[in-house]
Amino acid sequence: MPIIDPLAEEVRFAVLRALYDRKDGAHDAGTLRTLYLRNHPHYTQAQVDGALALMETANLVRKVARPLPAAGFAWQLTLEGAVAYENS
Repeated sequence: MPIIDPLAEEVRFAVLRALYDRKDGAHDAGTLRTLYLRNHPHYTQAQVDGALALMETANLVRKVARPLPAAGFAWQLTLEGAVAYENS
Protein backbone atom coordinates (compact mmCIF):
# COMPACT_ATOMS: atom_id res chain seq x y z
CA MET A 1 0.00 0.00 0.00
CA PRO A 2 1.47 3.42 -0.96
CA ILE A 3 2.37 5.86 1.77
CA ILE A 4 0.33 9.06 1.54
CA ASP A 5 2.11 12.24 2.57
CA PRO A 6 -0.41 14.49 4.38
CA LEU A 7 1.48 17.66 3.37
CA ALA A 8 1.46 16.62 -0.29
CA GLU A 9 -2.30 16.05 -0.07
CA GLU A 10 -2.71 19.46 1.56
CA VAL A 11 -0.70 21.13 -1.22
CA ARG A 12 -2.70 19.33 -3.93
CA PHE A 13 -5.99 20.42 -2.37
CA ALA A 14 -4.79 24.03 -2.00
CA VAL A 15 -3.68 24.13 -5.64
CA LEU A 16 -6.95 22.56 -6.78
CA ARG A 17 -8.88 25.14 -4.75
CA ALA A 18 -6.81 28.02 -6.16
CA LEU A 19 -7.54 26.86 -9.71
CA TYR A 20 -11.21 26.26 -8.91
CA ASP A 21 -11.57 29.79 -7.53
CA ARG A 22 -10.10 31.12 -10.80
CA LYS A 23 -11.50 28.60 -13.25
CA ASP A 24 -12.03 31.19 -15.99
CA GLY A 25 -8.37 31.23 -16.99
CA ALA A 26 -5.06 29.45 -17.09
CA HIS A 27 -2.35 30.26 -14.60
CA ASP A 28 1.41 29.93 -14.38
CA ALA A 29 2.71 27.61 -11.64
CA GLY A 30 4.83 30.40 -10.16
CA THR A 31 1.84 32.72 -9.99
CA LEU A 32 -0.18 30.01 -8.31
CA ARG A 33 2.39 29.72 -5.53
CA THR A 34 3.33 33.37 -5.04
CA LEU A 35 -0.04 35.02 -5.52
CA TYR A 36 -2.89 32.56 -5.09
CA LEU A 37 -1.25 30.47 -2.34
CA ARG A 38 0.30 33.40 -0.47
CA ASN A 39 -1.51 32.31 2.69
CA HIS A 40 0.66 29.18 2.57
CA PRO A 41 4.21 30.58 2.34
CA HIS A 42 5.71 27.28 3.46
CA TYR A 43 4.70 25.57 0.18
CA THR A 44 7.71 25.37 -2.11
CA GLN A 45 7.60 25.72 -5.87
CA ALA A 46 8.69 22.09 -6.14
CA GLN A 47 5.68 21.00 -4.05
CA VAL A 48 3.32 23.05 -6.23
CA ASP A 49 4.90 21.67 -9.42
CA GLY A 50 4.63 18.13 -8.03
CA ALA A 51 0.98 18.65 -7.12
CA LEU A 52 0.22 19.93 -10.63
CA ALA A 53 2.03 16.97 -12.23
CA LEU A 54 0.11 14.45 -10.13
CA MET A 55 -3.20 16.17 -10.82
CA GLU A 56 -2.39 16.21 -14.54
CA THR A 57 -2.02 12.43 -14.53
CA ALA A 58 -5.44 12.20 -12.84
CA ASN A 59 -6.89 14.55 -15.50
CA LEU A 60 -7.82 17.17 -12.88
CA VAL A 61 -5.72 19.90 -14.52
CA ARG A 62 -4.20 20.38 -17.95
CA LYS A 63 -1.44 22.38 -19.57
CA VAL A 64 -2.51 24.95 -22.10
CA ALA A 65 -0.23 26.84 -24.47
CA ARG A 66 0.03 30.54 -23.83
CA PRO A 67 -0.17 32.84 -26.83
CA LEU A 68 2.89 34.72 -27.97
CA PRO A 69 4.70 36.76 -26.71
CA ALA A 70 4.18 34.93 -23.39
CA ALA A 71 5.71 31.67 -24.55
CA GLY A 72 5.33 28.50 -22.52
CA PHE A 73 2.28 27.03 -20.90
CA ALA A 74 -0.10 27.59 -18.03
CA TRP A 75 -2.34 25.35 -15.94
CA GLN A 76 -6.09 25.13 -16.22
CA LEU A 77 -8.70 23.22 -14.26
CA THR A 78 -10.55 20.49 -16.17
CA LEU A 79 -14.18 19.57 -15.73
CA GLU A 80 -13.09 16.49 -13.79
CA GLY A 81 -11.03 18.74 -11.50
CA ALA A 82 -13.99 21.01 -10.83
CA VAL A 83 -16.19 18.03 -10.00
CA ALA A 84 -13.49 16.55 -7.76
CA TYR A 85 -13.21 19.84 -5.86
CA GLU A 86 -16.98 20.20 -5.50
CA ASN A 87 -17.23 16.63 -4.19
CA SER A 88 -14.46 17.08 -1.62
